[in-house]
Amino acid sequence: MSVITRKVKKIICVRGMGVGEYRKTKDYKKAMKYYKIGCDMKDGLSCVRMGDIESRQFKNYNAAKKYYKMACDSKCYSPDCISLAKLEERHFKNYDEAKKYYKKGCDMKDFGSCVSAGDIESKSFNNHKESKKYYKMACDSSYYSGCSSLARLEEEHFKNYNGAKKYYKITCDSNSPILISNCYSLAKMEHERFKNYDESKKYYKKVCDSGSYLSKKACTALQSIKSN
Repeated sequence: MSVITRKVKKIICVRGMGVGEYRKTKDYKKAMKYYKIGCDMKDGLSCVRMGDIESRQFKNYNAAKKYYKMACDSKCYSPDCISLAKLEERHFKNYDEAKKYYKKGCDMKDFGSCVSAGDIESKSFNNHKESKKYYKMACDSSYYSGCSSLARLEEEHFKNYNGAKKYYKITCDSNSPILISNCYSLAKMEHERFKNYDESKKYYKKVCDSGSYLSKKACTALQSIKSN
């Protein structure tokens, strides 16, 4: 057995023992003992788990930051940087550092980080062109919440209604239940702005039949169009 194979097996073993202590016994200090072994072996996920326990269970945010940074710097697991970025943004209110780590995660092909990079550019720095770039990176990789954010940005900030319609349609056609609001936005846009009643009815019906929190509203709108 090679040295690399033995190391990987040990990481998997200690990470599994940490998960067991964390989920089953709730012995967080014992779980941390195992996660720290993995983290010291530069296993990014073990470092993230250390950060999670420090942050969520012990409210030790400086220690959490240290472990999240070790995970992010390991470049072994693409979502590692988003935990650090969220901590910088939400707890330390350090938006420049948060933006840096969201972008680093995005560069590592974690498309949730791309969406978060777009969010912080738009909300904290008022840089909508840069925000659009990151949303589009996520959307172009079929990360549909990026398309949803891009659609709203096109509609609400750039007033590019054709662009907004395009991205609402991509998101709606993904058939993701959690993004059903995009189908409603698309139906409403087709109805009120483009006066395209056949398309509007199609998307209102999709929302109406979805059983979602918007179903009743969509059914009412659909009936209104049919009555006219």
